[in-house]
Amino acid sequence: DAMTIRWLVVEESRDARVGGDKENPPATFPELTRQTTGPACEITVPDSPGAYRLFVTVFDNMGSAATANIPFKVTP
Repeated sequence: DAMTIRWLVVEESRDARVGGDKENPPATFPELTRQTTGPACEITVPDSPGAYRLFVTVFDNMGSAATANIPFKVTP
């Protein structure tokens, strides 16, 4: 099956709730990924120091998907 691959840089969540309470989604930075659709990705590191994650999601043409992420930290 043909696969579609998407990459995205996401700020680490700072809104930790308990008991299933709704959390605000973290900021995303689609402009930081230079290649977003293939099996490899090149990113620009965010300007602001902090914790981030690089997410990859793979979609097939049958409606299924899988995701993974790699945490990274930007220091001043």
